[in-house]
Amino acid sequence: FKLNAEGISLDKVMKSLEMTNLTIDVKPHHLFRYPSEWDPRQNGKTKGGYLEGRITLPKDKGILRVLLSTYPETPHKFQEHFEQENPEAADIHPTLLHVVRKGKGNRRFNDKEPVPNIHHWQQEFVIIDKRVFIRNKTSHMDEPRYDKIDKIPAEEEIFTIQDDMVLPIGKEAGELNMIILIPKTEKRASNEDVSLNKLLRSRVEDQEALKMLTESFTGKNSLNVKKVKLKVEVFSLETGKLIGSDISAAIFDTASKAHGAMDLHDATPLRS
Repeated sequence: FKLNAEGISLDKVMKSLEMTNLTIDVKPHHLFRYPSEWDPRQNGKTKGGYLEGRITLPKDKGILRVLLSTYPETPHKFQEHFEQENPEAADIHPTLLHVVRKGKGNRRFNDKEPVPNIHHWQQEFVIIDKRVFIRNKTSHMDEPRYDKIDKIPAEEEIFTIQDDMVLPIGKEAGELNMIILIPKTEKRASNEDVSLNKLLRSRVEDQEALKMLTESFTGKNSLNVKKVKLKVEVFSLETGKLIGSDISAAIFDTASKAHGAMDLHDATPLRS
């Protein structure tokens, strides 16, 4: 039994961390795409380049509600009073997470995927007896599709995980097949496209907060869009209580000259 300076039992803290056992690990390089490149309304679009990693979920915690969100790699430089008044703004990053649906033979099921929309900065899953369900976030853009396809359900089972409670992230069926999508600038976006302004306006109402966030991802700061972290939060579905959370290491866009993976070449020493 040990006490730290505040008189809190370190043993209790460590035991609590062991019980939670929640971690997220994702490979640092990924090719970010535009929503139009993964639009499920256009058949045959499978670009590859999925996120790779794993989420280790806590065991023996009942039915789990899992939230996976994009999260800023670079902390926003807000004034202290501003962050106190707008606490939600600190977690905002304007990228989206698109969940690709696959079946046997790694064939893509476009009809099961909602069209990427401004609410896809976060994806939600439910884990019941190791069965993984996705809570689909559809929008008005999906409505016209229902003339030709079945309506996308609010919740649908996607695969089952093993006893180790690891939620794999990768390219295979039986894994979370996810792509990071970047919004278009206002100049490039059509009325229907997910744009930077639309996404930020959907998350903050305060005009000062909106201005500061926009400046964080445009102009000289536009490179901040090309680097992101992922935040995972796990709740008990029965009680609504937060069980734990974790944030991944940074993920960089391989297409970015500033952040992309370096090309490595063999080097031969020069003769003297």
